Amino acid sequence: MKKLLVGFFLFLILIVGIRFFFFQEEEATDRFAEYLASKDKYDRSLPQGISVKIAVVGSGISSASTVFFLNNTIKDHVKITVYEKNKTVGGRMKIDSLGGGHLEQGGTLLHSSNYFLRDIIQHYNLEEIEPHRGKQKGSPLGIWDGEKFRIQLSANSTIADLQLLWRYQSLPALSKIVKSTLVEWEQLYPFLNNGGAFDTPEDFYKKLGLYELTQVDSYTYFEEQGISKPTVEEFINGISRVNYAQDAKVNALTNLISLAGGGLAGGYLASVKGGNDQMAKKVLEESSINLRLNHEVLDIREFLEEDRPQYLIADSQGKTDTFDIVVIACPLDLTTMNIPIQVKRDRHYMDNYATFVAGKVNPSYFGIEEGMPNYVFTVENKSLPFYSLAAVSYAPDWDLSIYKLFSPKELPKSLLDSIFIERKGTKTQYWKAYTRLEPMKEWPPFKLADGLFYTNAMESSFSSMEGQAVAGKNVANLIIQYLKKRIEE
Repeated sequence: MKKLLVGFFLFLILIVGIRFFFFQEEEATDRFAEYLASKDKYDRSLPQGISVKIAVVGSGISSASTVFFLNNTIKDHVKITVYEKNKTVGGRMKIDSLGGGHLEQGGTLLHSSNYFLRDIIQHYNLEEIEPHRGKQKGSPLGIWDGEKFRIQLSANSTIADLQLLWRYQSLPALSKIVKSTLVEWEQLYPFLNNGGAFDTPEDFYKKLGLYELTQVDSYTYFEEQGISKPTVEEFINGISRVNYAQDAKVNALTNLISLAGGGLAGGYLASVKGGNDQMAKKVLEESSINLRLNHEVLDIREFLEEDRPQYLIADSQGKTDTFDIVVIACPLDLTTMNIPIQVKRDRHYMDNYATFVAGKVNPSYFGIEEGMPNYVFTVENKSLPFYSLAAVSYAPDWDLSIYKLFSPKELPKSLLDSIFIERKGTKTQYWKAYTRLEPMKEWPPFKLADGLFYTNAMESSFSSMEGQAVAGKNVANLIIQYLKKRIEE
């Protein structure tokens, strides 16, 4: 009996430990307060009378981040023009509605450790809200292999923790690795806030001690770390497929950051009230800049004036303008824009379809009678028609949950009718959402030439809203360094 009681006591300690691993919101919030207290303490002043024209091509989060941090540091010295080929700003952040319910069709969630995004949110008095998970209650998660759920969590959180640990015994060790990676990652904030910058993503990751993680695939890395096969093939793969529509062949850093967002480093997830695109809209529409919507940049040419590079931009409206500095804040791989230097445009962007359905899921499609999970991850299986299914919003007009299916191809009506027993409304959004995130040896640089910069270089390693915000801050710092060097010369 004594041994039994001791075993039970140790078991309870283990459960408490698991919950400590996964939920550390206060710690993340405190670090954000430290970030705010330490930001931009360095001398970034420029001499009076210095004024430069800057063009930013694109209006997504990296564009907004570049503009935001330039305005926060050298606003009186810059005249910024933002070119956007579409009629609205936001890039791959886009909102819509279905049955009166809000849809985030692009970038969906931010994590409490995303300090640059949260800086923008706080500056413009935007509101963080808890992500909507539909109106139904029950199992939070199931991992499906095409025939059965390999695990389906209980609605009781304590029992769900037990289930996770029983099947994925490596989770505590995995959580430790994720937290360690996040600590390394967070070195970038004081470095960038003190005016530091990197010419290339390689330099960036080597400075943080994370470069080797970008050069090894996740299957190899996690096996070397002793993470169990079911944990990798089901849990890690499931999150990777939800976030990046790719399996654990992606580089290890991608998955570690993805797992941090999945809760293994504590903190919380949130969205912006009114839509995540509000971050770009507030920066670009309320700053003193020249915003040119429906103006696609076709050509960027370099010329010298007083031995200094200048850039001539021609756009789709037949207009031209000259600039001292140009920031390309869109994927060159997806454009035919002419630029004055040779840059590889061979990064493959994944085809992704986000299908939103206001309805009721058919449990029998998944081989169960009832108790449909709110979130369905999938394992690596090319025959599966979708990567994930999740309750993401609520349609008040129909009193129905809204589900999002993430897939590599557009889902036919017949398949949707099999997955759902009731389907009141459907909307589909196609994206070239992410690069193929397998280990890469050669990445484009942030600095393409004197006065010519590229934020989307960051997407070779991983793709997220905060990653692009980091790239924008880095380019803003590169611009300040470039201007100071010009003045010294």
